Amino acid sequence: DGNLEFAVGFNGMGGIHLLNAEGKKLWKENGANIWHVEIADVTGTGTMQIVHSDAGGAMTVRDAKGNIVKQSKPGPYFSHFSLCPWPTSTNRSYALLSENEIIWLFDYDGSVAAKYPAPDCGSLGHAHGTPAKLESMTANYLAVIVDFSNWESSIFYVYDPSGNLIFKEVVPESCPSIAVLKNDKTGADTILVGGAGKIW
Repeated sequence: DGNLEFAVGFNGMGGIHLLNAEGKKLWKENGANIWHVEIADVTGTGTMQIVHSDAGGAMTVRDAKGNIVKQSKPGPYFSHFSLCPWPTSTNRSYALLSENEIIWLFDYDGSVAAKYPAPDCGSLGHAHGTPAKLESMTANYLAVIVDFSNWESSIFYVYDPSGNLIFKEVVPESCPSIAVLKNDKTGADTILVGGAGKIW
């Protein structure tokens, strides 16, 4: 409706709440261990909906009133995820997750849109990704940072347009963000990784 609102998931038994810009609770829906919450254009029509994970490993999509629109259980355990436009920066976003040494991209019905090998990332990292045009005349690459904040380390992966892993680096600190900086002159992107008080 054009009004600023804020969706809050509560670990434990607090469920999920929607607050308005003044902090007033508009609604509450029950749920156990609502772990991660995002707002996404699920249908590609410009209408934003709430997407969240929970302790049961389910992906839940809710409308603006809190009603469950879709619920699914992707193959791997669905917990901490992020939104990533794919396969280009102008496409709609998918749910990105690292689990079982694989980077997964899921559509909002729980189906697998793509998956990429991610050696050594295990199942406890938080993944964030972005398409990157590393050569002006080629298709987009995919850059992903998997953050292990408990161990103050991260793993950085780059995949070519065919999905092959072409670069991997262990970064010795927690890096919870990634973005690209476009160069209008060359048509290529620089990948930026956010670390502890610095940008790599």
